[in-house]
Amino acid sequence: MDGKPWFCVEAKLSDKTASRPLLHFKEKMDLPLVYQVLREPGEDYVKDGVRVISADKFLTALV
Repeated sequence: MDGKPWFCVEAKLSDKTASRPLLHFKEKMDLPLVYQVLREPGEDYVKDGVRVISADKFLTALV
């Protein structure tokens, strides 16, 4: 993808609210995929263009 980042990940223990820096990077870098990964199981939804997802589900998708 021509050297441009195409996704961003922020890890949190349980805070389900997208952080301001994460939203800033999403807008500034025009990132198509932005994830907020939580330790809390069973989470998977999109809010404000950020996919909030549990770590177990996110890490399973990497394999």
